[in-house]
Amino acid sequence: MPPTLALLALVLSTSTLSAASVWTIGGRAATPAGDGCTATLWTGDTILYNSNNAPVTVNQVNWSDRVTLLLRPPTVQKFTIPAHGTIALSKPRADFLIDAPNTPLWIDELDVPEGVLVQGRIEVGASLCNVSPPIFGPVNGKLTAPVFRSLAAANSVQRHIGTDLGLVDARVNVGIFNAGTTNATAHVEVRRACDDAILQQQTISLDPNALRQVSLNVGAPSGSCESYWVTNTIVTVDQPSLSFVSTISNNKTQPIGPVFAPYAISVD
Repeated sequence: MPPTLALLALVLSTSTLSAASVWTIGGRAATPAGDGCTATLWTGDTILYNSNNAPVTVNQVNWSDRVTLLLRPPTVQKFTIPAHGTIALSKPRADFLIDAPNTPLWIDELDVPEGVLVQGRIEVGASLCNVSPPIFGPVNGKLTAPVFRSLAAANSVQRHIGTDLGLVDARVNVGIFNAGTTNATAHVEVRRACDDAILQQQTISLDPNALRQVSLNVGAPSGSCESYWVTNTIVTVDQPSLSFVSTISNNKTQPIGPVFAPYAISVD
């Protein structure tokens, strides 16, 4: 094929790909241990793989708690993934190609072309006092985090099932993102699955485009019905929204891996 036609084919193969909205979880946070010297580090990231035979461009459309929600910049922040290439969202963020939110937990809205696979992840690291060189990377592993391809409609029930840690004393952290343009009210319940009993509940208000996390301490499971330790978490928001659940052990002394980490955690 002549060079001109080859270039034209490459341009056409890139430009005809349709794109869709994807919402992913990002974050940077630390949970101190009881000794005042050790902490678990949480890093939310997203991995994108381009399965196409040509480069594609991913746009960062919006992010939670963005002050200029109604005043979008003249050019959308974006980055390119090479053909059959893989990129972590933290890389274009570090290169100032997309925005880096200044909150510990956030939602990114991306415009992702077809043929791009997306995986959310939470990397679990650690820090210790007086350690040189500092501990680097997810030394305590990683968890797969949800990726959202649509918003929940206003007042619809978002049901997260099996949000327990078995018989482990735990707390349920519920992230709620108000994707609407007006204030929202969100109601959260943690229910025991076998008899639908409410174990914990809370109602909160959210600003437009805001993400908040609610922590409900369900403690050690108890009950007399079958599999009484299994819990479901129900979220209802009166604006278009997203929600996700992370359940974390209340134990702060049990070591796992080379450094301290909660010995049980799940992400829904």
